[in-house]
Parts: sequence; structure tokens; C-alpha cells
Amino acid sequence: MKLSTLFAAILLAIFCFATPARAANPDHIAQLLNQRICVNCDLQNADLRGADLRGVSLAGANLRNANLEGAILMATNLKDADLQGANLKGASLLVVDLRGANLKGAELIHSSIREAKFCHTIDTAGAIVNRDC
Repeated sequence: MKLSTLFAAILLAIFCFATPARAANPDHIAQLLNQRICVNCDLQNADLRGADLRGVSLAGANLRNANLEGAILMATNLKDADLQGANLKGASLLVVDLRGANLKGAELIHSSIREAKFCHTIDTAGAIVNRDC
């Protein structure tokens, strides 16, 4: 009897203290895909795998933990965007504006980053990069 009480207490503690995952705002995802502009949008945890985001403005967007694996981000404005923990594996980041962006903990394996602008940018390790200031 004591074992089942302990088990119930552990389950209760897990459910009480678990933080629910925040989903991206569905209206913001629709705005991004239809209008190709989503300034200051909430796209946290958004699934944008393989999305063609060429020329899109995502300035100031919350892209924390977003899945952008294989996305095409050519000439994309990511100025002041929060990309902490984002999955950018295999993404094409060509001529991207990353000034003021936060990439801490982002996954960039096999991604192409060329001609990107870095100024007050936080890199994947948390260091500030001021190459293009």
C-alpha cells in the first residue's frame, strides 16, 4: 500500500511541476506563410521544417526552439530575432541579417551561413559577435 501511495505522490509532483510546452501562435504562422512578413511574431516551437522563407522579414520574432531544419532563409531579415534553441540543421542562411539576434543553443550543423550580418549577435555558445558593426 505504501508503494502505491509513493508512486501516486511522484506522479502528482511530475504533473504539478511540469512546464507545458508553448506553441507558436497559429495566426502568426498563417501571416508568415501568406504575407511573408511577421515582425515581432510569436513563432516559439513552430514547425517550419523545409520552409521557403526567402526575403521574409522576421525582425524581432520569437523563434525559440523553432524547427527550421532545412529551411531556406536567403536574404531573410532576422534582426533582433530570438532563435535560442532553434533547430537550423541543414538550413541555408545566405545574406541573412542576424544583427542583434540571439542564437544561443541553436543547432547549426550542416547549415550554410554566408554573407550574414553579425552585430551585437549572440552566437550559439552565448558570446557576442560584433563582426559587422
